[in-house]
Amino acid sequence: METMVEILTIADTSDSEITNFERLKYWSLVQEELAEKDLEIRMLREELEKVKTDEKKMGSDDEVVVDETRVLSQEGLKENDRIEKLPGQPHNLDFAQYGGYVTVDEKAGLGCSSLAYGAMQELGPFRVASDGKTLHHNPYAWNKVANVLFLESPVGVGFSYTNTTSNLKRVGIK
Repeated sequence: METMVEILTIADTSDSEITNFERLKYWSLVQEELAEKDLEIRMLREELEKVKTDEKKMGSDDEVVVDETRVLSQEGLKENDRIEKLPGQPHNLDFAQYGGYVTVDEKAGLGCSSLAYGAMQELGPFRVASDGKTLHHNPYAWNKVANVLFLESPVGVGFSYTNTTSNLKRVGIK
């Protein structure tokens, strides 16, 4: 069977011997490709509507952010980072050790808590409902695919604190 490129090459020639059959094959392939693209568009629209519905069920803001990132299966990757033994390590440990990357979420600004906003509104395992009391599962949480560390800084932001008032003066908090 000829490919679309071969048929296009035939269709683009100035040779007057292009048969009706070749023209039909070309248009048939074009129609098939358009039908496939139309199906892809419909599936993406359905996926977007599902995301919008999920967001509304979680009680989040009206604004819906659709993440274009596709997260592929992580199955088996954890074992690739497992540390079987360190030099001089005692035998028969009752825990597993893993190496690898840790994603750090630091908003680094006054009035923007990494834990309160980053963990509870953006990428944590839960979202805070509009009543301010109820938590809902976040199906797009990063903890499914990464180890995340939320840092509260500078001192005085979110749940961070200090026992020394001089620390507050150093970062400009009065």
